[in-house]
Amino acid sequence: MIKCVRIFPLIIVLFVLYGCGMLGPASLKDGRNRYNQVVAYTGNEQMLFNLVKLRYRDNPTFLQVSSISTNLQWGANASAQVPIGSSVYSAGNLVPFGAGFNYLESPTVTYTPLTGEAFVRQMLTPIPLQTLILLFQAGWPVDTVFRLVVQEVNDLENASPASGPTPEREPIFHKFLEMASIFRDLQKRRVIEWGVSDKGGEGVMFIHPRLSTAERKDVTRLKTLLKLKRSQTDMERYEVGYGVCFTDSSTLNMVTRSMTDILFYIAQAVEVPPDHMEKKLVTITRTPDGKVFDWGTLHKKQIRLRWSENRPDDAYIAVKYRGYWFYIADSDLDSKSTFLLLQILGDLQAGTTPSAGPVLTLPVAR
Repeated sequence: MIKCVRIFPLIIVLFVLYGCGMLGPASLKDGRNRYNQVVAYTGNEQMLFNLVKLRYRDNPTFLQVSSISTNLQWGANASAQVPIGSSVYSAGNLVPFGAGFNYLESPTVTYTPLTGEAFVRQMLTPIPLQTLILLFQAGWPVDTVFRLVVQEVNDLENASPASGPTPEREPIFHKFLEMASIFRDLQKRRVIEWGVSDKGGEGVMFIHPRLSTAERKDVTRLKTLLKLKRSQTDMERYEVGYGVCFTDSSTLNMVTRSMTDILFYIAQAVEVPPDHMEKKLVTITRTPDGKVFDWGTLHKKQIRLRWSENRPDDAYIAVKYRGYWFYIADSDLDSKSTFLLLQILGDLQAGTTPSAGPVLTLPVAR
C-alpha cells in the first residue's frame, strides 16, 4: 500500500510536466488565430472609423500593426507527504499531496503611423489600370470595380465631385451606373473579356462575336454609351488607356481614382442622424430643384453605412462616433464585398510605400 502511495505523486508530477510540454504547440495554435482575428477586426474598425470621420470632414489617421511578439512562461510544481514507519506518526495514514501550475503571456504590439510625404503621395496617386485588369481577371464584378475605382470613362462621369469633401450639388452619374450594370451582365455571360495589351498600352477589352439577340442589344447600348464603333462580325478589340476625355471610337479612356478619392467617395455613403443634419455637422447635398439629395441613389447595391443610437446586434463591423454607432449589417453582402475591395486597394497602395514617423511599441504586461 505504501509503494502505491509513493508512486501516485510521481505520476501527478509526470502528468503536469507532460502538460507543460504540450503548451508550446497549443499556444501557437490558439494564439495565432486570436491575434489574426483581432488584427483583422481592428483594421476594419479603423477603416470604417476613418470613413465616418471623412463624412464629417474630420482628419483621418491610419495606424498599422507592424509587429506582434509575445513571451510565454509556464511552470509546474508538485508535492506529497508519504507516511514512513508506524501509523501512529502518520496522522491516520492520510497522505496529503498537491500540484500547481502557472502560465504567463506578455505580448508586445508595435504600431507604425502611416504618415509622411511618401505615404501621402502614394495615397494621392491614381490606381493603375493594370490593377483593374487584374481584378477583372480574378473574377471581381466589373461593376463593383468600375463604380469604386473609375471616375470617368469616355466622357461618362461617375460622380467626380464625390471624390472630395461632400459637394453641395448633386453629381452626375446615372449613365455611368447604367454602363457599369451592362458590363456586369455581359461579364456574367462571358461576352466581355479583359487582358493586357501587347502594344505597350495599359490593357485591352474584347467583345465576343457570337451573341444572342438580348446580348447583342446590350452590346449595342454599351457601345452607344461609350461611343464605340466597330463591326460585330469578328472579335472586337478595344485598347484601354488612361485619358481624361474621349479620343476615338476604338479606345476606352479611363480616369481612375486615387485611394484618397475612393475614401471620400465611399464616405458619402455614411448615413447621418437627423439631429446632426439639423446642426449642420455635415454638408447637405441638394438636387437642382433644391431637394435634399439621397446619396443612397449613387451607392445603391454597392455599399450602405448605417447609423444607430445603440450598438447594433447584427453588425459585421461597428464603430461609435459623436454619440452614435455607425455600422455595416452582417447580412448586407454587397456592402461587405465593396468594403473588402476597399481594404484590398488600401493595402496595395499603402503597402508599396515605407511609412515615415515614430514607431509606437506597447508591451502588454501586468
